[in-house]
Amino acid sequence: MNTRLASGNIRAEAVAIAEAKSAIRETAEAVLRSLESARQECEHQLGELNKPDAMRVVTGRSALDRCIERTRQVLRDLDRGHRDEA
Repeated sequence: MNTRLASGNIRAEAVAIAEAKSAIRETAEAVLRSLESARQECEHQLGELNKPDAMRVVTGRSALDRCIERTRQVLRDLDRGHRDEA
């Protein structure tokens, strides 16, 4: 394989990887928004029913709080990986 062809393949792969990473980040951001909306709705419904979140009572955090924090961590990891590559 000549170097020009190899170089073109490498560039094409780099572009494909960058696009995939961007799509992953967009998906993670959408998941985060959905989780935050679900938490708000859950808190509203529990308030309407005058019931506490059992998980929050026991652990101090709801299951949705934990999912939101984990999703934020994924986004931070993606950002860190992007900075490390630059």
